[in-house]
Amino acid sequence: MREVAVIRLLHGRLAWYPAGANDGPQWLDQPQAQDALRAVLQQRKLTPLFAVPAADVRLLALQIAPEERRHLAKSLPFTLEEELAEDIADLHFAHSALGQLDYAVAVCAGQHMRHYAAELEPYPGVGQWIPEPLLLPWQEGEWCLVLEEDSAIVRNDACAGFGAERAMLPMLLQALQHNKGEPETIVIYGADQHADTQLIP
Repeated sequence: MREVAVIRLLHGRLAWYPAGANDGPQWLDQPQAQDALRAVLQQRKLTPLFAVPAADVRLLALQIAPEERRHLAKSLPFTLEEELAEDIADLHFAHSALGQLDYAVAVCAGQHMRHYAAELEPYPGVGQWIPEPLLLPWQEGEWCLVLEEDSAIVRNDACAGFGAERAMLPMLLQALQHNKGEPETIVIYGADQHADTQLIP
């Protein structure tokens, strides 16, 4: 599999991360970063991924009956309607099989999806959109956290995770611990080991 170039929307600014980059995001409101990304896309050296902001997407696990598989794409909004506060007509649904009858589902507001498409329009070829939590490494019994200045991204299962304000993280992790039990391992990516670990219940 080819290496990936990840494109993110951070604080209203589009940025991209070249594969193996250690020097942070390349901001796409700067001509040099724009040219570099366009060159990568044109040469097809990397697979471009758009990381759908974690705070804008809800991840769900769904088990269906065998007869529902054929029409899942059409029936999915109605299947999940009672679990969602928003009008299903205003939402975008994506699904991926985890097993024969088990599916991962991502739900995002249609207006967000249109905004992302407009932001990405100058960079054709970005065909894969993946929720930020699902881009984090994960294995059974583990939570993986990315802590940034004022935000946090958490992955806690094959298709489970969320994004939140950093200040809300202790409360959300306590709720996760209460509902799902304690993990065997917590992996944290951050900038300040002492401050970051203080957020863990």
